[in-house]
Amino acid sequence: MDGSEENVLTQSGQKFLHEMKEMHFDHALPLFNKRAFNTDSAPCGLYDLSRQVVERTGGLPLALEVVGSHLRTISKAKWKTTLTKLKEVPHKEVQERLKISYDALGREGQQIFLGIACFFVNNKKTNAMYMWEACDFYPEVEIDVLIRKSLIKIDHDRISMHDQLRDLGREIVRLKNIKNWGD
Repeated sequence: MDGSEENVLTQSGQKFLHEMKEMHFDHALPLFNKRAFNTDSAPCGLYDLSRQVVERTGGLPLALEVVGSHLRTISKAKWKTTLTKLKEVPHKEVQERLKISYDALGREGQQIFLGIACFFVNNKKTNAMYMWEACDFYPEVEIDVLIRKSLIKIDHDRISMHDQLRDLGREIVRLKNIKNWGD
């Protein structure tokens, strides 16, 4: 089972769900530094930039490793440009890896995921459900799939999504619109 889904542990015939969480900043920074500098701490002059990158990746281990590995391969002078780009558009390789879970969804699930990313983050689930029901997207089933894949969370009838998943959804929509404008 990949890291984007909840792990199901079966013991004595019982199932236990363990939701994978973001790393605490104090653990995320050394992981990033290990990938970017091959050491637990950033060299002088790059500490603040390292902290900013870790904050931007939101503590997702996959994102920390991918971005850290990428920054290792470029000159330190290009780090600021890369950080600015990360703020606007998440790192392409991270998006590609996160997109694996999106691609595995059916058409209705993809549409619901994109709708949440663009319009319904931190909004009431019931409001969105009316729209998706009118579109025959079978939202009860699809919402359960999105939750199981840890693509969204529902808490007190509010839909939430990690910032990187939200950015991925918005980038998918942006790229589809660019492609459609070219036709």
